Amino acid sequence: SDSSAGWVDEPLDFHWNGTAWSPMTLPSAVTPFALESIQAFSSTDAWAVGVGPSASGTSTVATAVQSNGTSWTEVATPISTTKSLSINAISGSSPSDIWVVGETSTSGYRDRQVTSVIMHYNGVSWSPSTVPDNSGLINVDAVSPSDAWAVAADGSVLSWNGSAWTVQTQESGAKVVQALSPTDVWVGGIVSLGHYNGTTWSTTATPSTFNAFSGGAALAPGHVWFAGVSYLSNGDEVPAVLSTSNG
Repeated sequence: SDSSAGWVDEPLDFHWNGTAWSPMTLPSAVTPFALESIQAFSSTDAWAVGVGPSASGTSTVATAVQSNGTSWTEVATPISTTKSLSINAISGSSPSDIWVVGETSTSGYRDRQVTSVIMHYNGVSWSPSTVPDNSGLINVDAVSPSDAWAVAADGSVLSWNGSAWTVQTQESGAKVVQALSPTDVWVGGIVSLGHYNGTTWSTTATPSTFNAFSGGAALAPGHVWFAGVSYLSNGDEVPAVLSTSNG
């Protein structure tokens, strides 16, 4: 919105009741925040996450708000930094198994330092976790408490086995990960789609008309969808959808 201080981020929240969209009111404490990603488990249990200034205004903090279908409640997170902070994705296998990923970064270009950020919700509280990657985490997909996947800015594909995160492979320009099980994982890269069958990784080139991944959904084996964009010859960008043709 436009204010006397210039353009500022304001979070907006709308809910679909099966017939129409209607706005919901967020807690006043998160009004300065920009909410980036949402995960819904039911009509009475949803989470939204983002970033904003601390109460003192001296640092940036990650925020998480939970909805019971009627109102939102802020839940404290352990992420606070004086660096630039981005929250990029949220995914959960259940209300007691939720992952959030992002990164912190210092200013500048040549000497810019990036650190991956990841935190987990166990049904009671949020806690930080560690990953063997410091390029920043872009996307995450949780399948179960012992099976989750994430992709990093350097192309690393990481997996969670219930006790630790490990790097499984590298996928050039990895942007989106969608997993159905430990033996059925898909990763969208710059010009290719990677697949893991539990033993080996294979790579398939994407159609030349599909140029960038931005999101995905895995419904069942053979029914995996990715959204993105295509760049036309005249320079325009148009929405594009890619789907798997078999399991």
